[in-house]
Amino acid sequence: YPSVPELISRGLDGQVFNYKGFENLFTPALGSHQLLNAAAAIEAALIIGANESAIRTGLRNSYWPGRIEIIRKNPIVILDGSHNPGSVRALAQTLEDLFPSKKIIFIAGFHKDKDYKTSLEIIKPLSKFLIASTPPKTERTLPPQAIPGDFTSRDLSEAVKKSLSIAREDDIICVFGSLYNIAPAGKFFRAEL
Repeated sequence: YPSVPELISRGLDGQVFNYKGFENLFTPALGSHQLLNAAAAIEAALIIGANESAIRTGLRNSYWPGRIEIIRKNPIVILDGSHNPGSVRALAQTLEDLFPSKKIIFIAGFHKDKDYKTSLEIIKPLSKFLIASTPPKTERTLPPQAIPGDFTSRDLSEAVKKSLSIAREDDIICVFGSLYNIAPAGKFFRAEL
């Protein structure tokens, strides 16, 4: 198992860290859990004989859409496909690390076969306002009325509009609960620019 990387700095654009003699490595991936993923990638790269330049380039160019992806600023909009308690814990920890003491506007939509109740309990202490939404309709879609929130939207488009109507410029909006939310939410937020 890889060693734990040494975090040097983190911001909205990514993280700088040291790992096993490599100094000031950069990854745009956000979250402490992503540093562990970066360490595993470095270990794999070393096994196949990659040099330091290739490792740095690979880390710098890594991109995982919908994983604590910041798509807008003023207000900050974050898309995250977390949909189970483990991934929601990682999201919550990353939000606390990036925005200490800041309350967040959440848009949450789940599938009914996921442990959405535990996920909502994890995120609740960070919530300023929770908009219950729905992923695109499938036989697994949980109706938004089943999600205890501050506002229940008919669909993701309405949820996006509601979040922007209540957000101040310095607020944070975070969409989570299903990977199925990511592409449509991104499209709706970009349309509102």
